[in-house]
Amino acid sequence: MNTHSDLLPRPVNIVKLKMVREKRLGYNTAITGVGNVIGLIKGIFKDSYREMVLVIGVDNANRPTIVHTVSVGSPNQSFVPISCVFKPLLLSNSVGFIIVHNHPGSNLTPSSADREITERLKAVGAQLEITMLDHVILNADGSDHYSFRTNGTM
Repeated sequence: MNTHSDLLPRPVNIVKLKMVREKRLGYNTAITGVGNVIGLIKGIFKDSYREMVLVIGVDNANRPTIVHTVSVGSPNQSFVPISCVFKPLLLSNSVGFIIVHNHPGSNLTPSSADREITERLKAVGAQLEITMLDHVILNADGSDHYSFRTNGTM
């Protein structure tokens, strides 16, 4: 049975998307390796007792375009929504990206979930023509790391 409200047009929002800058990091160097990645974001993870996931977008000269916090989880895991990784990359016209997350303990060995999300992000990035350059895991104090690219696991 149709009611009067079923016959009325349903409102559809017309929207525009824009990025809002929260703050700036002073950084003028192209990212040529994991040392540059750590130099850019190390302070963000300082004293974090929970896993955090960041995405760094880069332009065609590997200069950072954005650093975005994708998620903040628990002490031993963090959820990584695919859309939350790629939305800021698309909005910032990034052509490549690096995922960085921390392991609040000292174990840098990638989990099966770390490996799985790396493969998923790499595949989606390829579809969107945004190249995944690395996935870096930092320990609690940022003094050590694991790079999927350097270790040939990507």
